[in-house]
Amino acid sequence: MDDDIKKLNPSVNYDDSFTGILNNNDLLIQKHILDNERKQNNKTFDEDTFYKYFSIIMTFIFMVIILNVTFVAYKTIDPTAFDSCKDIISNDIIDVFSSVDDTDSAERALIRWNPKDYDFEEYKIENCGRNGLFAYYFKDGNSTYIVCDDDTIQYFEKVCEEPRFMKKMLISLVTIFN
Repeated sequence: MDDDIKKLNPSVNYDDSFTGILNNNDLLIQKHILDNERKQNNKTFDEDTFYKYFSIIMTFIFMVIILNVTFVAYKTIDPTAFDSCKDIISNDIIDVFSSVDDTDSAERALIRWNPKDYDFEEYKIENCGRNGLFAYYFKDGNSTYIVCDDDTIQYFEKVCEEPRFMKKMLISLVTIFN
């Protein structure tokens, strides 16, 4: 090296093999020294660790919020969406051979077919039975019967299924956090 450069900074040991770049051993030693100084200066909590934990916690909170909003939206659309048992109308159509014109005649026809005490629920205009238009809904405990104006009766069957793993997990997560 040139003697003029050596005179600029006499505290640095210049030799001919030095190229001005630190080798790997020097970098590792400096990194080790800096790590030790940082540990001695800040022994409680590192900023990087704080941001890692903070981002994990915030991700978990937002995941719970998204699950709750999704669960509430599904329950709003279909209140029985997460129930394992549902009422499904049967394919059986029973002929009663009596005229059904109003609520009283519908209840009489239902009692004639199966003598029990029925509670009237509602009256709807819908396709009913084979070719009926008016439907009279009666309830007996958990069972619902539909008497149609074409002199037929249909009923609802309760069908239960075992919920799948993801459905169980979603329901349990949402109920825990609500």
